[in-house]
Amino acid sequence: MRAIETRSLSAKELFKNRMHELPAAVREALKRQEWKVSDHEYYAFVKTNGAGDIKVFTKSLNEGVETNIHQGVVPNDDYFLLTSIVVNTATSAVVGSTVADAVAENYNTIHPILKNAKFNFKVGQDVYFEKCGAGIFQTNSTRLEPGEYKLENPKFLYSKQELAMEFEQLGAALPAETWVKVRLKGLKTSKK
Repeated sequence: MRAIETRSLSAKELFKNRMHELPAAVREALKRQEWKVSDHEYYAFVKTNGAGDIKVFTKSLNEGVETNIHQGVVPNDDYFLLTSIVVNTATSAVVGSTVADAVAENYNTIHPILKNAKFNFKVGQDVYFEKCGAGIFQTNSTRLEPGEYKLENPKFLYSKQELAMEFEQLGAALPAETWVKVRLKGLKTSKK
């Protein structure tokens, strides 16, 4: 008997397989090559300040947050295929650390307290994860980067949808100078 070789689909293949989920006008613009598809990440750096719950990508973000998705809303005319979520933490040696300090940190682990939290992620009215153990971000795979969870069923985030991501029930407070870095990885459409 011969072994069957299997492989994961690339992000571009996943996108192509899901194009039917896009609005007709976007599909047509892509066919006419007026729009393009490219790799993209939405990110957020959030300072925990010793909080018991950590909110990411929401309209009510606290001070000390750096993100490229304004007020937790997918930008107008963005259609983003979410293929994986990466969560890492770093504790700054700088007391009173700022976002600039946080960006310079090495994010390659997930703090044990955060790993035991419950993870919630809602997009518009759809709940993608509810009270899921954040241990899913504790990866030991050579195929994934540290803290990466690859979605078995990638999902589109549509233009103007609101995002709400939260880590709750930490059980203990993270050190005050701990930062959480979250990246939503995938492909997005944009006008050429």
